[in-house]
Amino acid sequence: MNLHFSGEGAVPKLTVSGSLTVEYASELLENLKNINANGTDLHLEIGEVDSVDMTFFQLMCSAHRTFTGGDRKFIVTGRKNELLERGAKTGFRRHKGCSKDKFGTCAMVMEN
Repeated sequence: MNLHFSGEGAVPKLTVSGSLTVEYASELLENLKNINANGTDLHLEIGEVDSVDMTFFQLMCSAHRTFTGGDRKFIVTGRKNELLERGAKTGFRRHKGCSKDKFGTCAMVMEN
C-alpha cells in the first residue's frame, strides 16, 4: 500500500494506492485514527489499485461512520467506482447511504 498525506488546505487529503489488503490494514487504520483525532473532515482519494480485499471496504465503511458520527465529512474520490466494482462481491457496495449517512457522502455508493 502506498499512502500519501497532504495536510494543506481546509480538508486533509489521504491518497491510497497499490495493495489495499489485510497486510496493510493496520497501517491504514492508524493513519485514519490520527486524522480522526485531529477533529477535521477527510478527503480519501483512491489511486491505482493493484489488489483489494474485504478489510479495505470494512475500514472505509467504519471510517465513514466514525467521521459522520462526529459531524465531520469523510469524502472518497478518485478511482472509487472502479474499486467498488472490483469489490462488488463483498456486499459492501450500496445504492444509497445507510441511516448514518447524514452528509450524503457514503463511501460505498457509486458516483454518477
